[in-house]
Amino acid sequence: MRYLAVTCVMLASLPGATAVPLSGARVRGVQVDANKNTATIHLVNSSSKDISAYVVSVNVKYVSGRANYSELLVDFLPLMMTKLEQSQASSMSEGAFHAGEARDEVANLAADPSNPATKADAEVIAVVYSDRTAEAQSAEALERVLALRRGIALARQEATEIINRAVGNPGEAHPSAVAAEGVRQLALRSKTEHTGELQTEFLVILDDLQRAPSDSLQSGVNERDYLTRYVTKATQRASTSLAHSQMIRREP
Repeated sequence: MRYLAVTCVMLASLPGATAVPLSGARVRGVQVDANKNTATIHLVNSSSKDISAYVVSVNVKYVSGRANYSELLVDFLPLMMTKLEQSQASSMSEGAFHAGEARDEVANLAADPSNPATKADAEVIAVVYSDRTAEAQSAEALERVLALRRGIALARQEATEIINRAVGNPGEAHPSAVAAEGVRQLALRSKTEHTGELQTEFLVILDDLQRAPSDSLQSGVNERDYLTRYVTKATQRASTSLAHSQMIRREP
């Protein structure tokens, strides 16, 4: 089970204007640990809805006066889909950031013993809700969430094509090994093309395929049938990721 947390270093200096804080999720405080080079961000879901993703801007000041700006993107959708598969529930509520809940995110800071961090400020700049509505200070930050989800859907679609070809070859005794090699090539390609969201998903699928022989034995099915079931789930995940990359309304 997993959720995605991606840190994007955007600028070397602080942005200028301060926008109106979002109503759906708020930062309650930030604690800097100069020894660990981390900033712990305390957040609360102040809306009445489940949150499926958010982006937090992090402004860090150092002893020298230097300031860094970065963004932390957190997407709960992969965990929400896993929870749904495991429980066979009718909704993806489990795994989301629920209304009224509080949680912490830890941002890693630049490690420089001669110039430690002294202060960090954070603010939620984009929120995506489970009902596929969103609010954002930054259209670019919101688009990064949606692009990440489109990337996950694309990776799943490409991988399932490879798995289907391997499963469809009756002369192949171990289709998972053939499929794993094909997905490994996709991961290498995405690394070369610097498409990190695709590479991460390909590596997850690769791990699943490498465990397929043992997992199929534990499940009491042959490898080919196991992979057929895996493709069904992967296809559903791709469809769900794509659907949640298309907002039905943006607020305000």
